Amino acid sequence: MPYRVLTIFFAVLPLVAATLLDLMVFLKRESYGPRDRPLLVVDGNLGATLLTRNGEVRSQIPVRPASLESIPSYLPRALLFQEDQAFFQHRGYHLREMFLALYGFVFKGRRLRGASTITQQLARTLFLSREKTARRKLLEVRVARILERRLSKDQILELYLNHVYWGKNQYGLGAAVFTYYRKPPLLLTEEESAYLVSILPNPDICAKHLICTTPRLHKRQERILKYLATPAE
Repeated sequence: MPYRVLTIFFAVLPLVAATLLDLMVFLKRESYGPRDRPLLVVDGNLGATLLTRNGEVRSQIPVRPASLESIPSYLPRALLFQEDQAFFQHRGYHLREMFLALYGFVFKGRRLRGASTITQQLARTLFLSREKTARRKLLEVRVARILERRLSKDQILELYLNHVYWGKNQYGLGAAVFTYYRKPPLLLTEEESAYLVSILPNPDICAKHLICTTPRLHKRQERILKYLATPAE
């Protein structure tokens, strides 16, 4: 019984922490307090600006042209298969994955690993740093919740594709596809799409070569291609 109670406690801990962080935003008057609370403004072209309450621009994201209609359907399938299989079901975060990451961090001394959804990764890419701290993780969840309330799933996916880092100093799918394959995203093959998705966990894995492979990268790519060979639901 004590073990079960402890498991339930740590399962809900990330949600409680995120809720407390929301409360702190309203009660504390620090650098991330009420008067400096970020407001996300999104236009119809998938551009976005993060403003403070006094109108100061904190972060501005350039508009990129890629849309879900301008890329092969198997590219987002491959991306969601590898990075976030429950993307269309969750509200921006996975409690179970966050619990496992937090448990390893607190009780086993492990580094605070990812456990991030597509929405959390987008929040980090657009508005946060990549530091491995519990505070940054909580901010990541908070911003992800804002994104999920303000945007549709398709908009989140498009913003992610257009702003994620793909290696070779390239941000956004259009720039990455041109750098790696000298073609527009619409002409990507399944193999090329699987390769691009497979490098996302470590975009600079092939820093010395334009296209390369490692045992881990090859295994990841083969797993993606095997999934793409199954009929889409």
